[in-house]
Amino acid sequence: MVIKGIKHLAEINGMLDPITGEERFRYTLQREGSPQVLYWGHEHTEETAIQMANMYLNLLDDCATMIAKPGPRAQRVQFIAAPTAMRA
Repeated sequence: MVIKGIKHLAEINGMLDPITGEERFRYTLQREGSPQVLYWGHEHTEETAIQMANMYLNLLDDCATMIAKPGPRAQRVQFIAAPTAMRA
């Protein structure tokens, strides 16, 4: 399942936990048109995975629109550069 936002998208896939044998639902978030994953997580139910993916998708899209707006509101968002090894 793919959920599209303004500038980002979330993909939700079912997977089988190799240790417990239980089904989990993994979500990944990325900028539209980019293969790089910005954030990922997994949940026990599909409904929870959809809720979490939507929450992070809205957050990323809000940040992208705030940065694009001129004025003092754009100054509230700060990105910190981190070495590649520290990124999720």
